[in-house]
Amino acid sequence: MPGTVSVWVDGRSASGGDGDLAAGVETIHVNDERSRTVSVYDLAVQRGDGIFEATSVWRGIPLSLESHLRRLQHSARILDLPAFRLDVIREGVAAAIDRYTELFTPADDEEQMLKILISRGSDPQLAGGRELDPGIPHVWILVDHRDPDARDPQPQRLITLPKGVSAEAPRENPWMLWGAKTLSYAMNKAVYRECGRRDADTAIFTSTEGLMLECPTSSVVFRVGDRFFTPEPTLGILWGTTQREFFAFVRAQGFTCEYGRYPIEKLGEADAIWTMSSSVAHPVVAYEGVEIASDPDLAAEANLFARDHHEKIAAESLAELDRFQF
Repeated sequence: MPGTVSVWVDGRSASGGDGDLAAGVETIHVNDERSRTVSVYDLAVQRGDGIFEATSVWRGIPLSLESHLRRLQHSARILDLPAFRLDVIREGVAAAIDRYTELFTPADDEEQMLKILISRGSDPQLAGGRELDPGIPHVWILVDHRDPDARDPQPQRLITLPKGVSAEAPRENPWMLWGAKTLSYAMNKAVYRECGRRDADTAIFTSTEGLMLECPTSSVVFRVGDRFFTPEPTLGILWGTTQREFFAFVRAQGFTCEYGRYPIEKLGEADAIWTMSSSVAHPVVAYEGVEIASDPDLAAEANLFARDHHEKIAAESLAELDRFQF
């Protein structure tokens, strides 16, 4: 049976800038699979204060890893966390994948999920936290078996929910962590419970102006004719790595892709809609309780393209980040 592997990365070494690694400290430690690896005094537990990234691992390759690491650094800047040594993070990722392969010998067509989790460290307001070197980030890397199969993307029933903020809020109030991938997911989980009450799988947020934003854990792309659209990252949404992989695929097919500010009514005019995260695109089959035309084959083709051409896509994704000065 597939299982889970977790790796602890020394936070002092991982956040040491360009200097030497922490002396006399084991930088990478593969945890016992059944160990309790998080302290109750950790700010991830106490406050949800931290950041993370997640992607798929395909035949030992973490997809779009460099784009995820770029976004990790972006989230760290927004949360006033230190800049992380990406060479140390990469070493931890490789150790986790190697350990998973050693333990479970996955088949070529088996896929894993990779998560990089970083908390601010121990809570200095608690006596126990003060004894655990507060101020030093805690870093974990997790590899687990992934379902479902990216070649058989799951249909999604989509609804809209108001986010209650203006589209100008990211520009006017950058301190509110817009566009950061944080560990604070209480509201996102609440959205999924509300979706369950409405016979839906996920929801797309809207701004107070009625502009479409993003889903709680995924991006949205829609097609009108031969053009593909997604909300622009300046709206304070999390700029999706999978969305960029998807755009790379449709461009390779000769289609046009655009970023913009779109009223939510545009989704009602779409010829097809997809949600996407962690290198998997899913077709939307119902919108606001009404069945709509969907394109599951394109989602499956895009998912396979992201795996078969991951080096080409990774280069395009990084170039797009540079183009938008991300």
